[in-house]
Order: sequence, then structure tokens, then C-alpha cells
Amino acid sequence: MSRILLHNVCISWQELWVRDCITVRSGKRKKDRPYIAKIGSIWRENSGAVMVTLFWYYRPEEATGIHHTDFQKDELLASQHYDDNSVACIEDKCYVLGLRQYCRYHAQRESTAQAIGNLDGFSVIRGSPNETGQHTKPASRRKKSNPHVFLCHRGYNHIAGRLLKSHKYK
Repeated sequence: MSRILLHNVCISWQELWVRDCITVRSGKRKKDRPYIAKIGSIWRENSGAVMVTLFWYYRPEEATGIHHTDFQKDELLASQHYDDNSVACIEDKCYVLGLRQYCRYHAQRESTAQAIGNLDGFSVIRGSPNETGQHTKPASRRKKSNPHVFLCHRGYNHIAGRLLKSHKYK
């Protein structure tokens, strides 16, 4: 079976690129928190189905063997655990930021909230990167219903069940 590699894919609601982060539905109920993953590659199979390789992020409560309790509310753990999935499983786009970018995002969000009085529904996140890694849209305050912004500054070995001192696959 041969694969035709793609740089991006257009889903009805938006365009997704390799290295974008996405949410994947985890259950049938709306209360179920989605899984978070990063797109590693996109390809089209001979049958015409578009598939993605997803590198999974773990929530601290999902990771086995971790006894730390000093995690942030929206913190994720990067892993090298990956699977191939259909693009049909993708629910929404999200943003996984490093510690510095996450702090900057929240500081900017708070200052914007003070400036306009109420921040409900606004996002100050850049657009998707193109092939060269440059962002296609400038940073702006664009309307967004519920931005998914997460922090990731630690790695997790899903096989050994332990935190890593540093990770290079965020």
C-alpha cells in the first residue's frame, strides 16, 4: 500500500498542517475530555482515505506511575506514543505551548481582558505555520468560541511510566 504524503489537509471547518495540535473525541458524552495530539504526518492512501500520524499528549491523571501533584490546570505531558488515525476522528484544533509562551499568552490575555473589560470569546493566538515554519496570519484578537490552550514543558515515557527530565519532541 503506497502513501501520498501531504503538507496539509482541509477539513470543513479549517485547514490543518503537520505539527498542528488537535483534539480527538474521547467518548460519546459531552463531558468527556478530549484527547490531545500533535499531527506528525498527513497522507492519502490508495483508497482515497486521508490519514494522520498523531503523537499523543498525556494529562497527568492519565499517566501511570507519576506521583507528583504540582501540575498546572491545563498541563500536558509530551510522549513519543503515536498512532495512525483517520482525519475523521479530529474534533478541533488546539494550542500546546511551552512554559514561556504559555505565561506570555496568559499575561497578554489578562491585559487584554483589563483593556476591554471582558475577554469571553477572544483569542490572541497566531495562525497555522506554513511549510517554512512561518505563521500565515499575524497575531490578532480574533473571535473564537472556546480556545483550547494547554501547557507542555515535561516529557513522559509511556512505556516506563515515568517523567523525563527533558523532552525534545514537543
